[in-house]
Amino acid sequence: MPTALLAALDPDQQAVARATRGRVVVVAAAGSGKTRAIAHRIAYAVATGDQAAEKGLALSFTTRAAGELRGRLSQLGVNELQTATFHSAALRQLSYFWPRVLGGPAWKIQSSKSALIEQAARSAGLDLSVAQRRLVAGEIEWGKSSGLDPVGYVATSRADLEVPKSDVAEVWSRYQDLLTTSNQIDFEDVLSLTLGMFQQRPDVVDEVRRRYNWFTVDEFQDVTPLQQALLNQWLGEREELCVVGDPAQTIYSFAGAAPNFLTNFSQVHPDATIVELARTYRCAPSIVSAANSLLHSEIEKHRTGLLMTSQVQTDGELTTAGFTSDVEEASAIAIKIRALLDEGVDARTIAVLVRLNALTVALERAFDQLSVPYVMRGATKFFDRREVKQVLLALRAESYSHQEQSLTDVVTEAATRFGWSAHPGSQSAEAKSTWEALSALVALARDVESADPAASIVDFFEEVARLTLAQHEPVAEAVTIATIHAAKGLEWDTVFLPGLSETVMPYFMASTEAEVAEERRLMYVAMTRAKTSLHLSWPASRSGQSLAPSRFLGELGAEVTAPVAQSRVQARAMAPEMRLLNCRSCGKGLISALETSVMRCRTCPAPNVEARVAMLKAWRDDYAARTELLPWLVLTEASMTAMAEVAPKTQRGLLHIQGMTELKFEEFGQELLDVISQFGPIPEQ
Repeated sequence: MPTALLAALDPDQQAVARATRGRVVVVAAAGSGKTRAIAHRIAYAVATGDQAAEKGLALSFTTRAAGELRGRLSQLGVNELQTATFHSAALRQLSYFWPRVLGGPAWKIQSSKSALIEQAARSAGLDLSVAQRRLVAGEIEWGKSSGLDPVGYVATSRADLEVPKSDVAEVWSRYQDLLTTSNQIDFEDVLSLTLGMFQQRPDVVDEVRRRYNWFTVDEFQDVTPLQQALLNQWLGEREELCVVGDPAQTIYSFAGAAPNFLTNFSQVHPDATIVELARTYRCAPSIVSAANSLLHSEIEKHRTGLLMTSQVQTDGELTTAGFTSDVEEASAIAIKIRALLDEGVDARTIAVLVRLNALTVALERAFDQLSVPYVMRGATKFFDRREVKQVLLALRAESYSHQEQSLTDVVTEAATRFGWSAHPGSQSAEAKSTWEALSALVALARDVESADPAASIVDFFEEVARLTLAQHEPVAEAVTIATIHAAKGLEWDTVFLPGLSETVMPYFMASTEAEVAEERRLMYVAMTRAKTSLHLSWPASRSGQSLAPSRFLGELGAEVTAPVAQSRVQARAMAPEMRLLNCRSCGKGLISALETSVMRCRTCPAPNVEARVAMLKAWRDDYAARTELLPWLVLTEASMTAMAEVAPKTQRGLLHIQGMTELKFEEFGQELLDVISQFGPIPEQ
């Protein structure tokens, strides 16, 4: 019976499900069950006979979201209705009608703009850097999504960035010519060509309208002018449209998203049914209270968005902390997560969300030090970044020519040649990101030299190799490190949100009220990914630059106090069960990578393990020869020294050695344990 479809819904979700005809707008807060509500609406409309399943089209913005809705509908017995993204639906129609409308050979969808944009820029006499070409690509995507051509783009009020609008338009025009001559289209052209086809061929659009006569659009706050124009063509004069969204989660205006299509929906269509889903079943009351405080002034000012009410029974956990540096901050997060994992918490229920890719380096190092498994989503691994690779290649080429210089000076000189300077100055977003990545590389060299003043470039590359290997090991059960944009639509039990300083959140490029408002919404999205525990933090410095806490921390009512350097005792107190973080000689807590590698403080005397290291080197060189691997890819000097000092007897003990991974243990772990079992006693000093 159709009414059975309503039984599992709350009163507001039932109101959505019952609104089966006409224009409907659903304003849904984070975690309010909007996907559940629209799936039941579709199923209820089909069950009551108000709509025919085969005549419906449900649109989402990601393949994952479309797949989730398709799965829910299948469980409810609706399999005939089509679910798709805007682009996949348009591509299917464009491909079907292309032979009839234009004929000729099929076009190829371009996978990347970079090569053609570089060619277009050269033909225009412009010498654009990689960062500038990325900027131009982003502007072309924004312009096309906004329904503009090169001439229309120049006429907009959009401010000149690092590349003048006139130059962007010239490159855009030449880029489009190159696409045409090579019989290619890009991702945005899929929508614009479909729209143009409908506008020029009434017979084609009539055929599509006979195929689909009712529509559902999820995440409507992210719709672009081009997508709205295409939706209008699909819909025609009909009223059968349900749109769902949350103005508070509008975070893609840089890509052309126009939330006014959602916020003005009821004004444009006065007869529309309006339903609000304010109950959140995701976030605990403490998290909801803070998120509401963050958005309260904006909601009052613009009359858009919803204040949530939590339906979660437990209050949850919300903490705020300041640290003297991003390294201290990352270390504290790693220690906390390591303690949670040791308590049996599933790593997959934990996430660390960052505003910028460059912020991941300190986290990656800290996680590696404490053997915290992690995966990256929407962020490039530090050593995979182009600018980092360039500096490392330059250092390798010159590794034997800097014997008289300090390690930090050598790395600093190389980074400087690729655009690094002591202070970032006024830069574009891309240039700032590059500067931050190179600063992190310089800071890594400084850390290695601080731990060992005699450290050489070889020692530096050993640390790089150790970190690189750790980062690239696949793990099934792991903590997620993700950019906030990539985390939208996802949720975890525990979320850490570090780096909440001015210039990062809000980003330093956000200068207008509208831009700052979008940064505020971005923080709201990050906060509402957490179900039960949310940990907010900020560093007072990064790469030698002083930072102030984000203004958003004050807006959400958090207490912002002066950051305090984390002592070894404090770090130890955060994870009392972490046995292997103690120095084997003096018992002090261990924090740095070099200390945890050998399980002792730098100030404690090193035991004489030369004979043990020699045994490990002999085995390593033999294994490398057998497998045709470079020796340092098998084991680094630091890993062998740690094994020699600690002499682990079990798989678990071996995996606590820095540089050892599950994959390595599967390949040669037992051989290593056999070698270690043959160790003799350490000679007395």
